[in-house]
Order: sequence, then structure tokens, then C-alpha cells
Amino acid sequence: MNLLTPTCPSSSHVAYGAIRIEWTFMALGQACGAAASLAVENTVPVQKVPYTRLRDVLTAAGQVVEIIG
Repeated sequence: MNLLTPTCPSSSHVAYGAIRIEWTFMALGQACGAAASLAVENTVPVQKVPYTRLRDVLTAAGQVVEIIG
């Protein structure tokens, strides 16, 4: 099934405590929207959207994708 949802992440109850913060849900929603857009543009299922392309789109939009420490 090709379903994207930012509101049902697979996480532990401890991690979900951090995920439920409003900013995090907004970032997850943006990522879902970008992935859906890329899937439609390239006529591929969402599972076939290349992570590197999604990362580039999100980074260009100012989203933090990873923290390098």
C-alpha cells in the first residue's frame, strides 16, 4: 500500500514523547508531502522514491535531516 502518514510513526513510547512535539509533526508532514510529490512527479510508488533525492529536496527547503556532531 502506498500510504504516507506523519501521525503514526513506528517508535517506542519514549521516542514518541519527543515526536509528538508540534514542530516535529510539522517536519514529518513536510517530509511526507515532499515524498508524495516526488512519487507523483516520477510516477513511482512512494517506496521507490530515492532517499538521496528526498533529502536534497528537504535540505533545500531548510529542513534539518540529520545532525552531525
